[in-house]
Amino acid sequence: MHHWETASKRCPNGLLFQLDDIDLSEIATAISDVTPEQDFHHAYVSDLLDHVLREVKDECYNIGRKVHWEVFHARLLVPIFDDVTPPSLSDICKKYNIKSGTVASNMIVTVKRRLRKALERRLRQSVRSDLDVEQELSELLKFFPKIAQDRE
Repeated sequence: MHHWETASKRCPNGLLFQLDDIDLSEIATAISDVTPEQDFHHAYVSDLLDHVLREVKDECYNIGRKVHWEVFHARLLVPIFDDVTPPSLSDICKKYNIKSGTVASNMIVTVKRRLRKALERRLRQSVRSDLDVEQELSELLKFFPKIAQDRE
């Protein structure tokens, strides 16, 4: 009885669909266009970025730079992941009570630098040399050109 009562916790509202509604030929075509290497690379990059973004977010929150993270998230991550137009710096300044666009830009650059350092640390665990770290990082940042800017 308890199993059925708690089932709603395991079934997200509105996220389930009938398998009959899926065109399996479209899925098969999409899957066949991806090589095993591409599939592995996608999984690797997704996992790496998930860990690094979580690490940088936690770091920003822990050192009192929550607004830095929120500005970075709103201006860069949301537009990348949701494929939407980024909010203007003036809108971000209003939303987070930041005195100028320059201050907001500096916050974004600060988080970008932390993200780069975190990526370098993570990559260093799986490659042989610093040159390999740079090559891997360059490859990863191709997926996120807005984040790759200001790579100091």
